Amino acid sequence: MDYIFIYYFHMGDRGILAIGYSINCKLLGIFAGFNPITRLAKIFLMKDLKTYIPEDGEQQKFNSKIASICLAAGLLGFIFHVPVIAYSFTIMVAVASFIAILGFCIGCFIHFQLRRFLKNF
Repeated sequence: MDYIFIYYFHMGDRGILAIGYSINCKLLGIFAGFNPITRLAKIFLMKDLKTYIPEDGEQQKFNSKIASICLAAGLLGFIFHVPVIAYSFTIMVAVASFIAILGFCIGCFIHFQLRRFLKNF
């Protein structure tokens, strides 16, 4: 965890994206199927694990890939001093997260439309 804070001080404000990208463990969850944050969250579940309705793993990986790509593009935009790209991609992730909190998953909608489109071919 110390290397993240050293990286933050070296990068200045761009380090905020790097911290979020590192702590979120998205790449580890996408490629290895292991996310330490979800493992930690299981401790706080009130009911038995089998009573919860599981979400589609393929859909969750698709959403994680979209968020990872957008966060990485935003981070690269900040690193290479291209503020239009940097702010566009980070604002897209922030807006999608806010809308997901309100109850609509944009990534799920894109995944559904993409699967429906590819099914016709």
